[in-house]
Amino acid sequence: MDTTQIILGVLGIVALALAVISFRKRKAPDPAGFTRDYIAHLKKANPEAQVRAVGDLELEIVLPGSDEPLRAFLDNAFRDYTMSPRDKQPILDRYVGALTESRATATAPIDPTRILPVIRDREFLEQASQVPRKADKAVEIASEQFNDDLYVMYVADSEHSVRYLSEADLEEAKVDRANLRAQAVENLRRLYPEVQVMGANGLFMVRLDGTYESSLLLSERLWEQPMEVKGETIAAVPTRDLLLITGTLEREGLEMMRKIVAEASANASYRISPKMFIRRNGQFEAWE
Repeated sequence: MDTTQIILGVLGIVALALAVISFRKRKAPDPAGFTRDYIAHLKKANPEAQVRAVGDLELEIVLPGSDEPLRAFLDNAFRDYTMSPRDKQPILDRYVGALTESRATATAPIDPTRILPVIRDREFLEQASQVPRKADKAVEIASEQFNDDLYVMYVADSEHSVRYLSEADLEEAKVDRANLRAQAVENLRRLYPEVQVMGANGLFMVRLDGTYESSLLLSERLWEQPMEVKGETIAAVPTRDLLLITGTLEREGLEMMRKIVAEASANASYRISPKMFIRRNGQFEAWE
């Protein structure tokens, strides 16, 4: 029995989820602090580099010998650091080295087999759309409306970076836009096949990799499985790494879900939505 199973057996799903959120709030590595450390490490390796923090884990960088700004997302580096804080120095060495070895990171050819879907809210999409990339002009971010509150966006995921894609990126890569969502979901299934559904008392938590849990809202394979909940299926994605499931007739499960969503929405990182969504006719819509 692994650690997760032991925790589940002793505390139950609600205690586990709240404990995870509480741990992140109190002790988890700080994204802002890691961003500052990354900048310092990059400047040490490249004293002439121009670096601007767009936000936590997001940088705009102009390397020596180039006037084209690069967009660097530090999600993967931070995820590695979160898993092994003692290895911060080698992690920074590896990711900064990968960045400085290639000045063309932002314009590198896109591998369609590594395009993944992410779920984000309207505010995130609007902010991403306002970020200038070339000639100080904003670009049209590749996105689709998922429901009234959420959007599907697309990223090129690689070992060293996560790059949000624009419509121009997709056109340049000759991606079949009509089948993009289906292909991105299939890429997610292929790259991250180990989906775990854990829980009890009418409330379940889905675990994947710590980054793409919320993307599983798009997985028909997951939702077509019989759900061990009473009533219609209710899902919540308060953060990108937290997908919760219960049913409309699960009184205890609904109560626990509300507590977890409220705590995550108030205190956790990478927030998406404080709402709960009901699945009807193959679609998720806001509930209550």
